[in-house]
Amino acid sequence: MHPIDISWLSLASAFVLVLVAVALSAWQRLGLGKGLLFGAVRASVQLILVGHVLLWLFATDKWYPVIGLMLLMVVVAAFTAAGRGAHSAADLKHLRTICGMAILAGSA
Repeated sequence: MHPIDISWLSLASAFVLVLVAVALSAWQRLGLGKGLLFGAVRASVQLILVGHVLLWLFATDKWYPVIGLMLLMVVVAAFTAAGRGAHSAADLKHLRTICGMAILAGSA
């Protein structure tokens, strides 16, 4: 598997779209500009880091790093999904379990 090369032109084009969203936010006085820019930078950094981890993971010949990373992703996804729907601490614990099992079942 070979990495996909993203040109500087493609990256600049995507950033232009973010700037359009920031400009529209300023024009409509929504106050979302700072959050949009921060989110775009954060997403870019996260995608680069995850890309490097996945490159390493696909290059390895061992099965246990794959299982470990898959379980880590399931746990993080369960915590994120449960946190969006919980209204109390008891709900949160119950939802984490349900979300984790659902994500595991869907990943199998």
